[in-house]
Amino acid sequence: MGDHIAKGQELAKRAENKLHACCPLFGSNLEDAAELFHKSATSFKLAKSWDKAASLFVKSVKCHLKLDSKYDAANAYVDAAHCYKKTSTSGAISCLNKAVTIFTEIGRHIMAAKYSKEIGEL
Repeated sequence: MGDHIAKGQELAKRAENKLHACCPLFGSNLEDAAELFHKSATSFKLAKSWDKAASLFVKSVKCHLKLDSKYDAANAYVDAAHCYKKTSTSGAISCLNKAVTIFTEIGRHIMAAKYSKEIGEL
């Protein structure tokens, strides 16, 4: 578990550096940062550090939204929600609500319905 946490911290640091690079508005830096946040979150997830993993998935969402990649943003919210389900029902519901909103905006109504049902079950 310690290896996963160390790897997650290193990836999160690299992602933050990508965000604060000299030209943060370039899409490639945002894409790289989103991918690094996702990998970092996955490492924390493997270490069962659920809150940290969820917060990193949310950081990934912010990058995807800046890139106007709404589908990827919604999926990252779902990943965050599944982490929050382990520690905070309200956090999971909040992330799922945001995912449902995005899925509805982009016309993915079946996905929106699926996660609306999951909110109801929580």
